[in-house]
Amino acid sequence: MVILIVGGTGFIGTNLAIGLARQGHSIRIFASQNDPNRLAREEVALTEVFFGSLDDAALLNAALRDVEVIVHLACSMIPQLSNESPATDVMENLVGSIRLLAAAKNAGVRKIVFASSGGTIYGPTESTLLTEDHPTNPICSYGITKLAIEKYLALYYHLYGLEYVVLRLANPFGEYQNPNRGQGAIAVFINRVLKRQPIQIWGDGSVARDYFYIGDAVRAFSYVVERETRSRIYNIGSGIPRTINEILIVIGNETGITPNIEYESPRMVDIPINFLDIARAGRELSWSATTPFEVGIRQAIAWQQKP
Repeated sequence: MVILIVGGTGFIGTNLAIGLARQGHSIRIFASQNDPNRLAREEVALTEVFFGSLDDAALLNAALRDVEVIVHLACSMIPQLSNESPATDVMENLVGSIRLLAAAKNAGVRKIVFASSGGTIYGPTESTLLTEDHPTNPICSYGITKLAIEKYLALYYHLYGLEYVVLRLANPFGEYQNPNRGQGAIAVFINRVLKRQPIQIWGDGSVARDYFYIGDAVRAFSYVVERETRSRIYNIGSGIPRTINEILIVIGNETGITPNIEYESPRMVDIPINFLDIARAGRELSWSATTPFEVGIRQAIAWQQKP
């Protein structure tokens, strides 16, 4: 199968390209930034790599040639900064995604798998354990844009029969996660602990999120890429909330270094607790996050310690 991974040189995309290529698929990459070193670290046979923008129609059409499935991971904004420039978020991510959908329809693509945000799309919650049917009221532009892309996927299915699956991801972590990008708390924490640098925490460290190992995320993507699904939307996470303080304890234990923590004033954008009900993925995909948290942290540490 020819699979186009949009955003394929990023953290999730690199791991997914490696995983799908090892399963025998022909992988094509479309990305805005040329970062060949990540892909070169693994022996992955890539059909082609396209670097450019989704508003480059000719380049996008070339990338879509003979593609059966698209995995859409691309996003130029992080949640913390999205409210500072919502217009940029909409123009680059929502409009870019609509261009991708239109090009996919014209190219005869069968299905799009979209990486949405289980961490931001629900917003302030009516319950602590979030099902896919929970109301969606995001309080950052990043989450609003992700939700809008989900709605356009549904529209293109209604109008043109373009199949789609949405994976609402919690917070994956692990190999190839760049600690300098500003997204991915665990990667940042590990980097600062290893360098014995202070870690700034907004609030008292009691904010709890759903974190899971990237290898488990790749298994979920692989399943929905290769098979038909009963539902359109799946929560993908550990189903277990972990506070910032708890995470730093594990990182300290695994590195043997006591984290230097500096607590700052809390942020308005931070929801106190957010974790996902993954029962639907368990029932319909036979999927769950099986990697123990400590093992995943150990893997992430080992990757950052590589020369």
